[in-house]
Amino acid sequence: MNREALSSIKQNERHGETELEAIRKADSEWLTAVQSRDLETLAKYYHEDATWLPHGEPALIGKEAILRRWSKAHEAPGFQIDWSPLRVEASDSLDLGVSIGNWVITMKTKGSPNRFEGSYVAVWRRHVEGDWRVLVDISN
Repeated sequence: MNREALSSIKQNERHGETELEAIRKADSEWLTAVQSRDLETLAKYYHEDATWLPHGEPALIGKEAILRRWSKAHEAPGFQIDWSPLRVEASDSLDLGVSIGNWVITMKTKGSPNRFEGSYVAVWRRHVEGDWRVLVDISN
């Protein structure tokens, strides 16, 4: 199937936006929630059974464990994060999606600023309410 056919299949009749645009928008709003340190809003972007595989750490299973980890990250002096998806895809059934990109974290350790860079893959699943939520987040 060519890209034009896939694009027409992925048309979202609710708002006239493509599912790819909806996933990209969810990814951007997820970042904004992380940056604003708003755990209540951030919680809306994860499925209850979500999994986060943070770089160099054990897997975190469940929304509550993920939110506790974000809270801990927010406590780090000078913590700032940014990411940007380079690629967004959706399944033909429009119930799963993926965003793939790069991230940058800066924070102070021992008073000096440090910069960490990596990449991520976020697997999105459409929630019963129709919005896209993170099911799996893999960071390296």
